[in-house]
Amino acid sequence: MNQTTFSHHSSQPQRPVVRGLATSGLAITLLLGCSSPAPHQPEQVELSTSIEKTWVDNPEFLHWNQFPIGSQVVKKKVISNGNGTVEVTTTMTVREKTADKVIVDQQVTVVHPDSTLENPSQSLEYVSKFQLPAGMSLEAFSLPSLKARQAGTAEIELLGKVYVADVFEWEEKNERGPMSVKLWRSDKVPGRTIKEEATILDGNDTSREMVMEISIAG
Repeated sequence: MNQTTFSHHSSQPQRPVVRGLATSGLAITLLLGCSSPAPHQPEQVELSTSIEKTWVDNPEFLHWNQFPIGSQVVKKKVISNGNGTVEVTTTMTVREKTADKVIVDQQVTVVHPDSTLENPSQSLEYVSKFQLPAGMSLEAFSLPSLKARQAGTAEIELLGKVYVADVFEWEEKNERGPMSVKLWRSDKVPGRTIKEEATILDGNDTSREMVMEISIAG
């Protein structure tokens, strides 16, 4: 079966989840020697320039840090096309929290009509602060996609509770062609995303994702 993959992450700003972010300015040192044939050693002059860095609070850290260790969310995505249906279940669990980072374990299971692939868990590390990319605002960085626009808010019921969600809409393009995307998001839900719908504009391919379980530790 040909598997349809809906991906609109190519236009998303890169999330700062990897260790090893630089913490100091870049120093460039030039040694200039005297060109005259004087008998003494050439005088060495050190020139140093530094690039000012803009460090900001990481919205992903602030979001996940509000949930106690052990809190968990389970999402299921159903991808359908003319060849069949694939189900993708993603489980995210808060594993560790410090003043500098939050570590979230993510496990993905993919169910095809004739097989099941249970991927090993991966650790996502959200640092408390990061260097904002040049030319990007923090507001743009916080969007689900750089192409996304907020279409308003809407009440949406999830697991017996009503949330006021921010609604985003945008268009993406993948190997199957252009597609429309609509996403409902709330900071009160681990991982933010409550519901997401994507449809290939020139075909019948669809992707629907919804939160299936939420467990807040403690």
